[in-house]
Amino acid sequence: MGYWVDVLDTSLAPLGPGPLATVPRVQIVRRLDRAGQMQVRVPAIDPRSALIQQKRILSAKTLRGGAVATVGSCIIDGISVSADAADAPMLDVSGPDLLGELSNRLVGSLTLSAALSGGSASNPATIGAALTAIMALAPAGWTIDTATFGPGTSTIYLELQNETVLAALAKVAAGVGEHFRLGVGRQVVWLYAAQPDSGVRAVMRGEGAALRANPHVCVVTRLEEQRDSSDAVTRIYARGGGNEKAALTLQWATDTPPAGYTRGSDSLGYFLKHDASDTANRIDGMRAFKEIAVSAGTSGARAAAANTLQQATYQELAQHLPTAPVKTYSLAVVGLDVEIRPGDLLRLIYRKMVGSYQAANIDAALVVLETTDELTANGARTIGMTVGTVGRWPQTDTETLVSALNTVQNLDRHLQKVPEATTADTAAAITGSSLTLGSVPFIGASGALIEDNSNLFWDDTNNRLGVGTSAPASPIDINVLDAGTTTQVVTLLGRHRSTGAPGVGFGSTWRFQAETDNHTNANQFGITTTWQTATNGSQKARVQGFVYDTAAREFIRGEASGTAPMIGFLGAAAIARTALPAAATDAATTQTLANAIRTMLINLGLAS
Repeated sequence: MGYWVDVLDTSLAPLGPGPLATVPRVQIVRRLDRAGQMQVRVPAIDPRSALIQQKRILSAKTLRGGAVATVGSCIIDGISVSADAADAPMLDVSGPDLLGELSNRLVGSLTLSAALSGGSASNPATIGAALTAIMALAPAGWTIDTATFGPGTSTIYLELQNETVLAALAKVAAGVGEHFRLGVGRQVVWLYAAQPDSGVRAVMRGEGAALRANPHVCVVTRLEEQRDSSDAVTRIYARGGGNEKAALTLQWATDTPPAGYTRGSDSLGYFLKHDASDTANRIDGMRAFKEIAVSAGTSGARAAAANTLQQATYQELAQHLPTAPVKTYSLAVVGLDVEIRPGDLLRLIYRKMVGSYQAANIDAALVVLETTDELTANGARTIGMTVGTVGRWPQTDTETLVSALNTVQNLDRHLQKVPEATTADTAAAITGSSLTLGSVPFIGASGALIEDNSNLFWDDTNNRLGVGTSAPASPIDINVLDAGTTTQVVTLLGRHRSTGAPGVGFGSTWRFQAETDNHTNANQFGITTTWQTATNGSQKARVQGFVYDTAAREFIRGEASGTAPMIGFLGAAAIARTALPAAATDAATTQTLANAIRTMLINLGLAS
């Protein structure tokens, strides 16, 4: 057998005394812009089958030119046992390729702008800086190759919110019309807009000996056309992030649209259209790109975001024109002995007649979206491919419906409105250029954006919020200024409301926490207030103070009796003020007084 399969730990170190002893079949699926898949069939009686455990890694290897080469790897996700009456039980092991690891990490809140490389947050990021920032959040050991097919010239301005690292890469690729694929080991290869020519031709039929002599020619034994069910459009009304009039539109774009496309506006909003198609048969479409948003309050940032929105809209429109429908083909092939990778170009020549009807007439260079390789006792072969006229996966009916629902949800949150004016005053109001540094703007009574700098202030240097002050001294600093000298004001009010009928025990709790030595948040102090009688007009409240170790420890309690305050300590019930006997000098009266004090201390919880 010209291949073997190692079981590796997550550091890619081999486990056990050697590879799996018997592996009759390995199938490896590689995909463009997404994780692939690998399936391995192993006899359950293999002496090393116990090494196969979820989240470990299987790595199929072979010899190429006398050196060990990895054919494919996968993260073990599925393990099933199959057998029939005549065969020994088999383990069917499957899982995503190593790109699946990039789905295990989130990027958090990440803005892709020139600030990543020391520039202005108002300008877009270079594609290299954006990819470096995303991959810095990938699991340890991952790298990205931006040199083989680069450097590129694309820029992007994008607001990411808790996407996985893999999804973030896919969004960047879709936004600028570029692609990526899995490289060697834990490596992402960024293809930019390159489409490397594989030199491979896939044909319907040919002279057998000539085909066998040419490793770059394979025979198509089955072809299925996958219809893209997504709607064709000739113009797109695009929306970015934001709400109502603050939502990003193409109004603020400054880049010139590609040749043959025009940016414009009408009563529906701002759009990008394909001139020829729109003139011949106008078809409107609405698209929401909520991750493309303005993150810095400057006109430059708004223009950078709008240019990214135009770029994404162009990519979407170019691939949905009715004059150039996207075609995708699923191929079964034989005789392909050279490696072909997702993102490569393949020439497909396929003509088929059914009677007098021409069922297929294809002669085109197509983008490889997916390859399926199989390792058996007969060697390694590519047995299937998915290819398309563009580097985009076909969209199913379900995906089309989900996309439409997402668009509707985004538009429902902020209905598209055409700004009433494009004057400098309107622009200044939107960008906040006329506001004072540190102000937290809000909508005033007239509907305009206004400020109250001395009473609502954000100190961005120290990350502090001031209410009633423009110089906060703590994370939240509340100040009240009035003419009073002997009065009290409520500076902080917390309410607990109910849709039912509050009763005994209804109330609020305030807690103070801090991190322990392993950075776990833990309680330190708490105050709880509850009703002991919740009847309005005769209500009685209780307040309890707690300190914490591994549990809450009540150290003081205050309670209202209806006529007087009561107090208790260390978990004891609250009691009212105790009347003690009069002081005396004789022994008997002194003993009575001492007993009364003892009883009071016990009732208060201060003695036992």
